[in-house]
Amino acid sequence: MKSQRRVVVTGMGIVSPLGNSVEAAFARLRTFENCVQALPELEEYRGLNTRLGCRTAFEKPAHWTRKTTRTMGVVSMYALAATEQALAQAGLDDATLQNGRTGVAYGSCSGSIPPLLDFYAMLKTKEVAGITSGTYIKLMPQTTACNLSVHFKTHNFTFGGVNTSAAPSIPASARAPRSAEDIVAAFGFVTCVPSVVSAKPASSARIRVRPARAVRSPSAVPPNSSAGACRTS
Repeated sequence: MKSQRRVVVTGMGIVSPLGNSVEAAFARLRTFENCVQALPELEEYRGLNTRLGCRTAFEKPAHWTRKTTRTMGVVSMYALAATEQALAQAGLDDATLQNGRTGVAYGSCSGSIPPLLDFYAMLKTKEVAGITSGTYIKLMPQTTACNLSVHFKTHNFTFGGVNTSAAPSIPASARAPRSAEDIVAAFGFVTCVPSVVSAKPASSARIRVRPARAVRSPSAVPPNSSAGACRTS
């Protein structure tokens, strides 16, 4: 029986309220530093019980051009920034990414919210003025996988996991390198950015002031977008 080849993670990246680098995010996790805060702007939403959330401080890198981001909403931008970090740490160059043996597996809960609102606004306004050629690409659930594949010019599989973010894309990233030699997979996830979840039986409008130190384990704090580069050995 042929033994399975090992799959090794060789690079990591992250864009998150905890920090926009692996080092910054892990530094906050080790000190249990909490990034949850009260968001006064949520007061205007009737029936929304929660007033808490996290903000991600993110600016587009200077080397990104308009062509780079014309089909990207914030979800894909976070994914690209995290993936660039992972690829740099892994030492993967353009030749490797475009060798025909490299693929992308990237999961996201949904596309970006603003283009989604632009698209479905036509149901009320009966106009399509806010819809452009890139609107659907920005809002579709596979937006991260498709944008990354086009940006890095990969020519192998492109897997866009949906629903539970990284759950489908991580095993896909592990399986794929075993089917071909030296194939590299970039994977990651996005957690509904921006979105608000308000379950009336489970949330409360009351806010109690707590110290900045988190009261739960650091693993309970989810990142907005993370990425890894993996390959066989």
